[in-house]
Amino acid sequence: MAGKKGRSGPPIANLNASKNGTRLTRLTLGELPQTMRRQLQNARKYRRYLEGEVLGTHGEVDILQAHLIDEAANAEVHASVCRWLLRTRIESMSASDITRCSEQILKAKTVRNKAVERLKLGAQESEPWLDGTPARGAP
Repeated sequence: MAGKKGRSGPPIANLNASKNGTRLTRLTLGELPQTMRRQLQNARKYRRYLEGEVLGTHGEVDILQAHLIDEAANAEVHASVCRWLLRTRIESMSASDITRCSEQILKAKTVRNKAVERLKLGAQESEPWLDGTPARGAP
């Protein structure tokens, strides 16, 4: 009941009311805090772009491709969070923290690039012999 002492607020054991010690409420798995809203929006845009490319190239998104798209998008989120940390918190970071952040960006980009490579998006363009037509200049 609203406004009655002891009966207001969320039910007992409802984790939606818990706090993590800051002004941020508990994060849902896969979500970022409001301060990183732009990074999440960019990652979602990147995911939609990859899905569109896979649909355009292969005609459908199967389960393996969906997982590869998810892997690439999550790697992009990870890299963007590390870039955000370097951009906003670099004054308070030690040299080893900065180095680790830079390494994490590189690792995330490597994971993203491998996932995109496994999607085989450019196969038709780079391998013209696969469709049976001769390449230019071929007899």
